[in-house]
Amino acid sequence: MAFFPMEEDGVGGALCFSKHYKPTSDGAVIYLNANPDISIPLSKVEAAGRKVMMPKKLITEAIGYMVLFIDSEGK
Repeated sequence: MAFFPMEEDGVGGALCFSKHYKPTSDGAVIYLNANPDISIPLSKVEAAGRKVMMPKKLITEAIGYMVLFIDSEGK
């Protein structure tokens, strides 16, 4: 896992490669900034009936948390 630099008020990014981070059969994994609380967008994913693939997980204290889910189009 590699992280791209981010400024205090900006959005950074990440690049991941692992057998555990496999996107859908034809898609890419897209990372969205859910600051300050990932639980807010996560509740919308679950309310829309979408599948959470990996529950809330701490990356590091400095970086925060991640959740992996199937997008709203089911892809």
